[in-house]
Amino acid sequence: MNSQVYGVPFGTDASKIALLDIPTIVFGPGSINQAHTKDEHIKVSEIVKAAKIYKDLILHFHEYF
Repeated sequence: MNSQVYGVPFGTDASKIALLDIPTIVFGPGSINQAHTKDEHIKVSEIVKAAKIYKDLILHFHEYF
């Protein structure tokens, strides 16, 4: 599995969880550039795609680690 570590200009709980040596990822539908703004919106197709990814992650989590 390839991974890349880099900083981002927003905050999540991931930074606190990672301090406990727990592998952490941040992902989801929509654009971080619109998150929590008056123009925030997410396409329905992105929500459907994210739901499929979440389902796959939940059902196959044990295979990744």
